[in-house]
Amino acid sequence: MITDKLIDNWKKWLEYSISRNPSTISNLIIQLRDSEKVKTFPGIYLEDQSVERIDTGGISDGNAYRVSIKTMLVSVPADSGQNGTTKAEHDSMRDDLAKSVGDCLAQDWLNSQIGIVVFESLTGAPVTTAEDGYRVTSWTTEMVACLNA
Repeated sequence: MITDKLIDNWKKWLEYSISRNPSTISNLIIQLRDSEKVKTFPGIYLEDQSVERIDTGGISDGNAYRVSIKTMLVSVPADSGQNGTTKAEHDSMRDDLAKSVGDCLAQDWLNSQIGIVVFESLTGAPVTTAEDGYRVTSWTTEMVACLNA
């Protein structure tokens, strides 16, 4: 339940943050990687990585969780003049998405959402790889949170 709530609110945060600053990623669709919807490229995909219950260490003993969410910018590589996304275009989109993924206001915004409290939100540096014919830049965000009924 907490993973679903966090990933849904992370998606809403990204949509909100991107809409505040029009850029190369303004028209990209954000969806869950394992969604049944038709995938579009370039696109932004979210995937839950892990969830761990925190049993000790505070007032919320047993009710807090460490959740890891992966945010991926996925594009089809192409040379100039071909259908797809050039490395320069992908890098520009990566830089624009990094502003939202790494925004220090994300934790405060997530805390303003009903039903969840985020105690900590940390995002790692982006990593770009080639996967199954796609160019993928991914960030891992670890959040410590609990549900707030």
